[in-house]
Amino acid sequence: SSYTTYSYGPSPSAGVNFNATEKVEMQGLNDRLGRYIAKVRSLEEANRQLQIKINEASAEVVQDDGIDWAAELTAAREALLAANLDRARVEIARDSVLLEVNQWREKIEGVMEQRAALEDEVNMLKREQEELAMEKVDLEGQIEGAQGELDFLKQIHKQEVAELKERIKASGNVEIEMKMETVDLNAALKAIREQYEEIARRNRADVEKAFQDKVSAVKVEQAQSNEALTLVKSEINEIRRTLTGLQAELEALKAQQAAILDSIACAERDNAMAMEAKMEIISSLTGEVARLKSDMERVLKEYGELMNIKLALESEINQYNSLLSGEETR
Repeated sequence: SSYTTYSYGPSPSAGVNFNATEKVEMQGLNDRLGRYIAKVRSLEEANRQLQIKINEASAEVVQDDGIDWAAELTAAREALLAANLDRARVEIARDSVLLEVNQWREKIEGVMEQRAALEDEVNMLKREQEELAMEKVDLEGQIEGAQGELDFLKQIHKQEVAELKERIKASGNVEIEMKMETVDLNAALKAIREQYEEIARRNRADVEKAFQDKVSAVKVEQAQSNEALTLVKSEINEIRRTLTGLQAELEALKAQQAAILDSIACAERDNAMAMEAKMEIISSLTGEVARLKSDMERVLKEYGELMNIKLALESEINQYNSLLSGEETR
């Protein structure tokens, strides 16, 4: 705005002379009006500077150094939500893996129980094998005893035959009768020998057959036990490999979960720090805007007061102009 400085004094054309008091009053009015105009211009400049600062502060709230803080806050919230969703998915995957591991652990425990039962059965078969081996040794001892008994009987038979021959020689019977008795005795001895040999042969055959049957049964049972044990060992190795793979997968998932949790924690810390910094900026800018608004309200209040003073001065000036016009007319 432009303001005109009014100077009041005696008009040369009117030729009117004012007294000293009126001149002093007019000079005072001119000084007051000049100070008022300077103050108004100063306030207008201050008001303009405040408006510039308010506009800059408002722009900084929305955009600081070209950064859209509202968009940044929205992106941070979305990133935090995505991180929480990822963490929830990882926890679900972890629970699923733990459930599967527990199921495999139960299966392994069942297989271990079966293995223990099979090992007990194998141990029982081994004990039976040892018992059969002992029976075999016992049967071999019986065979040796029977063979020794047979040899002893043969020895006794030889002694009896020798004694019988001695008695025959000493009897002095007719040679023909002696020959007849010798023939009959030899036949009897032969029959006895054949009978003992047949008994020994049958006993030996029975013992050998029983022993072979026992050995065959033990071999079959041992082969079955070895086959079952081999199968169990193979299953246990397969389960161990599966368990090792699951444990490795679980460790990998744990590492992945730890990394994700670390990333989430880091993101949360970064977001918290960024939010704190942004809130500090917003708080500072809000305080600055509030201060500028307060200053602006104060300036506007002063401006209003000055406007009232201006109106009062203009009213007084109009009154003086009216007085001057009246004096000039006279």
